Amino acid sequence: MLHPNRQPLTGLVVDGMESYREKAAAKGLAIAFSGTKKAEEGAPVYAYFDKKWSMEALGNILDNAIKYTNTGGITIKLCSYELFACVEVTDTGIGIGEEEHAAVFGRFYRGNAVAEKSGVGIGLYLARSIMQQQGGYVRLSSTPGEGSTFGLYFPTAIVSKL
Repeated sequence: MLHPNRQPLTGLVVDGMESYREKAAAKGLAIAFSGTKKAEEGAPVYAYFDKKWSMEALGNILDNAIKYTNTGGITIKLCSYELFACVEVTDTGIGIGEEEHAAVFGRFYRGNAVAEKSGVGIGLYLARSIMQQQGGYVRLSSTPGEGSTFGLYFPTAIVSKL
C-alpha cells in the first residue's frame, strides 16, 4: 500500500540521480539536472507521493534510459503545473515508435528493437501502476533514433479515490 505525503520532489530527483550516476558513467553517459520550470524560479516543487515507491518508478525510468542510450546522456527536469508536478527524464537513446507507445506500458512487453537486451518488460508497467495508485500518471514522448522523454506526473493536491 502506498502512503503519499506532501513533500518536495527535489529529494526524489537527487536520490534518483545519485543512485544511477555510476551505472550511467560506466556507459560513458552523464545524468544532469536541467532545472525547474515554475512561475517562481528556484522555489521548491511540492507534490503528494510515496517516496519509496516513487523512487522505484523513477528508478525504472532511469534504468531504461541508461540501458537504451549508447551516446549522449540523460537529463532530468522538474515542471510545476496547477494540478500536477512532473519529473521529466529525457534520454538520447534509441527511441520508441509511436505504434508502440501504449504497448510499452504492458506487463512483460518487449519490443523488437530491444528483444536482445536484458530485462523482462515489467519496469514501465510498474512505474505506471505506482503513479496511478497515488493519483498520477506517466506520459511518453519519443522519436525513433532521437530518444525519449518520460514524464512522471504527481498530484499537487490530495486525490480522493471513488
